[in-house]
Amino acid sequence: MVTFLVDQYNADARLWRKLEPKRRARRKLCPLLSKKLLKKLDLEEFAKARPPQDCVGEWITP
Repeated sequence: MVTFLVDQYNADARLWRKLEPKRRARRKLCPLLSKKLLKKLDLEEFAKARPPQDCVGEWITP
């Protein structure tokens, strides 16, 4: 269970670093966009690039 969460976190961190050049280019090409809008665009791009979560598996209860 814990290893699954750690693996998922590490995969997300790798993906975030992989998308870094696109974020830098966007900030360079569109300097007039607000920080809030840039952050929103970053998160939308991350959500699109992230693979869908597997809905089959253990039921996780807090």
